[in-house]
Amino acid sequence: MERGVPARRGNLQTCGALSKRPERSGCSGFGLGTGSQPGTLYRMIKLFRAGGTVTSLMDRKRGRRQGHRALDKDREALVRRTIEGFYLKPTRPSFAQLVRQVQIACAAAGFAPPNWRTIKSRVEEIDLQVRGRKRGEIEVVKATTATPGALSASRPLELVQIDHPKLTYSLSTKKRVCRLDGPG
Repeated sequence: MERGVPARRGNLQTCGALSKRPERSGCSGFGLGTGSQPGTLYRMIKLFRAGGTVTSLMDRKRGRRQGHRALDKDREALVRRTIEGFYLKPTRPSFAQLVRQVQIACAAAGFAPPNWRTIKSRVEEIDLQVRGRKRGEIEVVKATTATPGALSASRPLELVQIDHPKLTYSLSTKKRVCRLDGPG
């Protein structure tokens, strides 16, 4: 059972689904031997028509999209207020204490508490330098502050940076071929 873009395009072509109006009778045998359901065919047709290319039929990443918000606005605001009012302080409370504080605040407001991973993602959305500055973490602020004049070049090729990937070089002349192994 082949499950790639060429196989999917072949399946769509055999049942005539890539035409403007696919015939239902031509698609009746689509699921046989391919391990697909008829509903899959119509989803693939929709994807192909929307994208217009064969690569639009490629497998998509499973799960929620990045940046997806599962919390309602009220709980989101409560989590944000708790992070700013409790966690971003010079007393540097631990993350576990923040999670407990969010749970207490949600219980007081009558909301279901969010998962700790949700709270962690909201904390990580705050810029690292801002977080470090508000919590009084001097090392973090120093590490994220730009240092002027560190790598400056006043003329071309004054500063050269080289990446050393593992490669194999081949030198060939009319008489012989010499193979050199790259660095690494």
